[in-house]
Amino acid sequence: MKKKLLPSALDFSPLINFKFSILIDLIETKKHSIIFVFLTFYGCLSYVFKLTIPFLVFAVLLPTSVSAHRGAIGEIDDCRIRVGSERVHFTAYTPTLTPGKEYCKTIPQLGPTNLVFDYEGKELRNLTVEFEITKEPEGTRIFYQEPKTNKTGTVNGLVDFSQYGAGDYLAHVTIVHNGEKLDAHLPFKAGIEEKSYTGLIKIAFFIALFLAIFLMIRKAKTSDAKVATPPHDE
Repeated sequence: MKKKLLPSALDFSPLINFKFSILIDLIETKKHSIIFVFLTFYGCLSYVFKLTIPFLVFAVLLPTSVSAHRGAIGEIDDCRIRVGSERVHFTAYTPTLTPGKEYCKTIPQLGPTNLVFDYEGKELRNLTVEFEITKEPEGTRIFYQEPKTNKTGTVNGLVDFSQYGAGDYLAHVTIVHNGEKLDAHLPFKAGIEEKSYTGLIKIAFFIALFLAIFLMIRKAKTSDAKVATPPHDE
C-alpha cells in the first residue's frame, strides 16, 4: 500500500517565487522612474551643495562686528591682552551713546568712553602695572595711568574719543618689575563701524537655494519630456 505524500504546510516557496517575480517585473517596468527619482534627488543635493559652499566660505572669511566677549581660559578671545603669562581683558563702554553695549576691537561712535581692564587671575594684583592708550600711527598718548599695584583686579579709565577723532588706537598694558618692563598691546578702532555681512550672506544663501530648486525642476521637466516622447521610426 503506497503512502500518500502530504504537502508541507510550511512550504511557501511557490508564493515567494510568485511575489518575487512580480517584484522583478515591477522594478523592470518602473526602473526608469526609480532611476529618474534618484538622479533628480541627487542632482538637487549636488546643486545645493555646490552653490552653498562659496557662501559658507564667505561667511567664515568676511569680517563681522566684534563685541567684547569674555572667553574662558584657553578660548580665543579678541578682547584679551596677554602680558607674558598673564591675561587682561579689555572692554569699552559708551553709556551716553549706546547704553548697555560693550566693545573692544571696534568702538563705533566717538564720545565719552569708559575703559575697563580686568585682570584674569590673581597674580597681576601683586605686580606693578601701567596702562596707556595711544592714537596711531602718531603714537600720541591720550590716556595714562602710572605703574602701581591694584588689589581689586580692575582698572577704570575715561577717554572722550571725540577730542581725538576716528582712527586706530592701541591699548597698552605694561608690567614694571625691578626696573624692567614687559609690554603688550591691543589694537582697536574708534569712530569706524565695521560692516556686518550676515544679512547679505543669508539673502545670497536663499537665492542660491531658490536657484538650485529652479534648476532641479527644469531638469526634471526636460528629462520627463524626453522619456515621454517616443522615438520616431524612419
